[in-house]
Amino acid sequence: MRRFHPLWLVPAVLVLAGLGYNLLWADEPPSAVELEDGQMLIGQVTDRDEGQITIVVEGETIRVPADDVRNFNRRARSADIFEFRRQRLEEGDHTARYNLARWAVAEGLLDEAAEQLGILSEVEIESQELQDRIDVLEMILEQRREADAARPERPDEPVDVTETDPEDLREWMLSDEQINIMRVYEVELYDRTTDPPRPLRPNIVIDNETIERFLDAYRHDDRVPRTPQQRAAFRRLPGHQQIELFFEVRAREFYADIRMRQDPRSLATWRNNLHPRYVINNCATAGCHGSPGDDGRPVGGLQLFQPPRGNVRDLHTAYTNLILLQNFSNAAGYQGIDRIRPEESLLVQHSLPRSVARRPHPEVDGWRSRFPTNYERNRDYRALIDWMGNQLNTARADGYGFTYRPPWEEAEQQAPADDDPEQ
Repeated sequence: MRRFHPLWLVPAVLVLAGLGYNLLWADEPPSAVELEDGQMLIGQVTDRDEGQITIVVEGETIRVPADDVRNFNRRARSADIFEFRRQRLEEGDHTARYNLARWAVAEGLLDEAAEQLGILSEVEIESQELQDRIDVLEMILEQRREADAARPERPDEPVDVTETDPEDLREWMLSDEQINIMRVYEVELYDRTTDPPRPLRPNIVIDNETIERFLDAYRHDDRVPRTPQQRAAFRRLPGHQQIELFFEVRAREFYADIRMRQDPRSLATWRNNLHPRYVINNCATAGCHGSPGDDGRPVGGLQLFQPPRGNVRDLHTAYTNLILLQNFSNAAGYQGIDRIRPEESLLVQHSLPRSVARRPHPEVDGWRSRFPTNYERNRDYRALIDWMGNQLNTARADGYGFTYRPPWEEAEQQAPADDDPEQ
């Protein structure tokens, strides 16, 4: 499966550049098991049946009876991972607390990051290097908050998607900033199908202000240019070379300031091919997930956007529907798009003939399979599986560091409570 970094950066990825955070496994993201007593376990689920869940937490195998489990998420939410790590912080370990705050900023957990930085501001930091990094992170956090405050607010009232022109729904889709961060996380710098790997030179722009803040924040790292001559030479490099150093030192708090001016391969494949074929002309039609059910709620818990003006390659629609499908899971825990187990994805299973699907699409008028009975030999089927398992960045199976809520979810949260407590 495709990895985020060039091969020569893999050791840096595995040690997370000294981040002290060992939950980003090489093979798949962690799961979350919430116990009835409120305890949260974050780790690798190795077995799950009706009787118990087996989860490996920081090297320790724990078997939890099913009756003790309040909630199970195959993909742990960033907020749950944060709380899990926060509870394990040792008092006086200022480096670990800084690392957790830095990770929280990269994941969009700005309030949580501010809380940890506030704790650090009340203690004496003996290491000047650590204090310098804390100061830079506080500046980045403030800039993130200012950027969030500058974004236009959504309408106060929830929007009925079926009664609204698609063009008017643009404000409910992903923002340009969110699309950009997805591109950064999905970027490929080398073509791994050639030997040796061929540089791809994607169109990346990193402004001088971001570069200066990055160089200042990591000036104590031996991999980062220090002298004026070295820093000047680094500024002259093209963006696709500069970004490699950001990746190498794991400077995720700066990723939002990197500008990607084109779709990476995985997202271009989705936007130009897979999304029009499997979503716009299938899942997102009015008879399926393109409109709410008779009760006004998303059918099966999932609703998707249709593009404005019939533009099947519309940027915001394609990226937003990708997030909606990635975030969706049914009652049994199977995901709309599963990067780790692509064959189990509902997008795949619900496209198969009912006679061969392990989780067939429900009986609805107008539905038709996208693949033949002998689907495993089908070129389009193999291309869809390859996209999920090899093109998409498997390390981002849990998201891209931001939270997205569609208008129908906003509407459900704003709906008045039922007056009858018995129902």
